[in-house]
Amino acid sequence: MKSLHSALYVGEVFHRRTQPTVHQLRYRVFSLLIDLSEVSLLTERLKCFSHNRWNLFSFYDKDFGDPAVKEELDTYVTRKLLENGISQTPARVMLSCYPRVCGYQFNPLSLFYCYDENNTIFAILHEVHNTFGERHVYVLAANLPVTSDASRWAIQHAEKALFVSPFAHMNMRYRF
Repeated sequence: MKSLHSALYVGEVFHRRTQPTVHQLRYRVFSLLIDLSEVSLLTERLKCFSHNRWNLFSFYDKDFGDPAVKEELDTYVTRKLLENGISQTPARVMLSCYPRVCGYQFNPLSLFYCYDENNTIFAILHEVHNTFGERHVYVLAANLPVTSDASRWAIQHAEKALFVSPFAHMNMRYRF
């Protein structure tokens, strides 16, 4: 049986706001890291997981990318790279996201990791979704090679281009 690159990650979301009133939340979550070339293998191996159809856990292509353009997600990624001055075509694309659960979905941030032939990340697409169904993608060239050294971080910046929350004004800058 072929070994897969795709994985399941368990974590915790924590949010704390101090203005205008103190508010805090913390809850457990899980997310998927999907190798886009492995989606059909995942649906074959996992009975509770489906691609573009209802299941306990589902992955729908239309939940990502440009809803106005009908294209495969890897084509979307390559197009966005080109539009942002990155001519390299990914050898592999990994997508970090939340799956649909019983048909419900929301991905505040989905990450498309673009790997070269040497298995090094050369770009990351940060796709931000808001509660109004709008999306914006920030395409950033990776400024640090990914290594096994967990103490190294690839830090990226982008001007905020999509309204997400009344508590986070538009004249802000994201730090990824």
